[in-house]
Order: sequence, then C-alpha cells, then structure tokens
Amino acid sequence: MKKFLITAAAALAAIGASAQSYLLNNPSNTSYFGIRASYDMTCPGKMKTDLGKTKVLGIGSGASLGIVYNQPLVANLYIEPGVTFYYHTESIEPEYLSSIAKKTFQNRSLRKFGAEVPVMFGYHFDFTPSVSLSVMTGPVLNVGISNDYYITTKEVAGHKFHTSGTMYNDYGMNRVGCDWRFGAGLTFSGTYYVAVTGDVGMCNMLKDNNANASLRENGVKFTLGYNF
Repeated sequence: MKKFLITAAAALAAIGASAQSYLLNNPSNTSYFGIRASYDMTCPGKMKTDLGKTKVLGIGSGASLGIVYNQPLVANLYIEPGVTFYYHTESIEPEYLSSIAKKTFQNRSLRKFGAEVPVMFGYHFDFTPSVSLSVMTGPVLNVGISNDYYITTKEVAGHKFHTSGTMYNDYGMNRVGCDWRFGAGLTFSGTYYVAVTGDVGMCNMLKDNNANASLRENGVKFTLGYNF
C-alpha cells in the first residue's frame, strides 16, 4: 500500500510538471495561417485646436476580413503579422456642420475603405491540446484607400441639399496612420478562434498643422477566425 501511494504521488507530480511545461512551453508549437473576420467599432476622439476640443465624428461600425501568419519564437511566444481589408462608417456631428437642428439631416456619414497591416507579438497559455488563451500587443499600420463623406438634408420648404466628396482632399485628412493594438484571444478545438482587441490611435489624422489641429481615432474589434 505504501509503495502504491508513493508511486501515485510521483505520477501526479510528473503529470503536474508536464502540464505546467505544456502550459508555458508547448513542444508541439508550429507555424500556421489563419483567416479573420471582425465586427469593428470606430471610436474617434475629439478634434483639438487652439480654441479647444470639438466633437466632429461619432462612434461608427463596420467589418473587416483578412489573413494572419503565426510564427512561434521562443516557448509559447509568437509573432503574428497579417493584412486586413476593412469597410467602416462614422457619423458626422451636426453641430460641426452647422447650427441647424439634428433632425434636419437625412444622412451625415463617412464611409471608409482601407487596409490594416498588424504585427502582433503574443504569448499563448495552452490549458489542453485543443484549448489555449493568448494575449497580444503590437503596432498596426492603417492605409486608407477611400474616405468619402455624404451629407443630405430632408426636404424643407421645397428644397433639399446634398453634397459628397473625399475627406482626403476636401478636409485634409491623412491616408496613413499607425495604431497600437492590444487584446486577448481564445483558440478551441485546435482551429477555431475568437478575440477582442482594442486599437489606440497614435497619429494625428489631420494635415492642418497651421491651426495646430489634431484628431486621433481609436477602435474595438470582435473577431472570429479559423486556423489552418
């Protein structure tokens, strides 16, 4: 009986040590490709000028689709570059457009299409061969392809106003910016992936440096993925 208890205790200790090693340093780590689809929330900050802060854009939503490549580095540490194409919308605050009533506008939106190039550094904790939790952070290059505004009023006294154009040329917004992303993801069944990430805008998206104007945009992503 004593020998049995000693053997059982040794076996449990070995299992515990193996599980701990697997959790922090999985010997089965391999590189892989993955696809990612996200629901995106854009959260622009206020525009800052010498006269103070002004809310120009409201919270918007959109979607993105892309691919990633996950490369193990040391233990469970990895690097994951990728490329994603997105379509985002944002609302334009009526107070920024004019002093007329908010309900007068039929449409006052931005519609943006572009690409993101994230380079994430992360660490995953493997609880079982098929379930792992990862935490990640890294820079994201944001390249705008189009950023168009659409402003339409309802018909008032027989008149209706509509205008549209590009924010890059008409309002001096930059096409290229850089964000810093951080988040956490869960992989289960070895291939399915869910994550929540947040982006903090690090660059001024306005070109109007003479007025000392600045505008930074933040975002949140809710992501589903599949790893090959």
